[in-house]
Amino acid sequence: MDLALYHDLESYHAWAMGKLFGLCRPLTDDALDASLPIGLGTLRATLQHIAAAEQIWLDRWVGKSTTGLPMMPTALLELESSFALLARDRKSLSEGDSQVFRASVQYKSLDGKSHENNLGCLAIHVLNHAIHHRAQALHFLKKQGVTIPGGLDYIFYRIAVPTVLLKSPAAAGCRHWGLEVGEVAKPYSSPDLDSLIRYGEYGDWAMQSVFDQVADLSDEQLDTEHGMGLGSIRKTLLHLLDAECFWQANWKIPESPFPSTLKTTSINELASLWSSTTRSKRAWLEQAGQSKLGDIVRVDFGSGPLEFRLSESVIQLAVHGTLHRAQVTNMIRTAGKKPKSLDYVTWLRTL
Repeated sequence: MDLALYHDLESYHAWAMGKLFGLCRPLTDDALDASLPIGLGTLRATLQHIAAAEQIWLDRWVGKSTTGLPMMPTALLELESSFALLARDRKSLSEGDSQVFRASVQYKSLDGKSHENNLGCLAIHVLNHAIHHRAQALHFLKKQGVTIPGGLDYIFYRIAVPTVLLKSPAAAGCRHWGLEVGEVAKPYSSPDLDSLIRYGEYGDWAMQSVFDQVADLSDEQLDTEHGMGLGSIRKTLLHLLDAECFWQANWKIPESPFPSTLKTTSINELASLWSSTTRSKRAWLEQAGQSKLGDIVRVDFGSGPLEFRLSESVIQLAVHGTLHRAQVTNMIRTAGKKPKSLDYVTWLRTL
């Protein structure tokens, strides 16, 4: 696993958790503990679960025996401090030995089964797991009347912490919409192309699982509005496909418009379109090669041209998929079905 990708996702994780806790701090205990039939049930429990998962994986990596998820603080400030300490310990682990992420880790899952996986891949799982549950946390916040402009997508992190500075008109447009805009370009470190492609392979596996899970739902169930994400299962899946097409188009023709696939597209058609679209993505990236990952991609969401690195747009697609699949998972549950795990580590265990 590529350390450049890991460090980038780790920095994004810290930014996103900081934003999330900033939104949570003004809330009362009643708001933090308000119950909804999604995820872990409450906003506080969701934050505790993310931290507990980070702790148990760190324990496994350093050889500590684990029998269950650890108890995490209930006080918000203490919980926020836990994330900072966990990030510090992961950083210490990755910087102490440049080869540590190449090691294999033997561990038992919470059901008692034995597994062995690459530590670097498990690190990606930890960060991807947090993306999934942050999507749920944002829905809890939305129910409390709290929102964040744009959300917590990776691309908004790259506007706040850019490697390519936004030009004045676009920067002003982003600030107008309430986005954080960075004023100093950070050094760019290109991730490994193979690692990016592997992250995409996980996303394709997770999408196929979603398509399989919703294949037998009626049109009424697919189009029921749930008040999260894009609203319905079908709209969310269409949005994921359109986002894939959007970025691929902009790799070739700058400032290409955001597409709009027919709202009546069936799940079978969506699955087929997804498969062909992501195959094209992989073929294009492999042909472009490692040396092109730092190239500039120029897009326009309506506030003027924005510039990102090619690799950043690829990571955005991966993160964006995880975030919206988390919403679909909750919609599947509301439709009366038990959703299947879409965790990165679940995928690793199929390989």
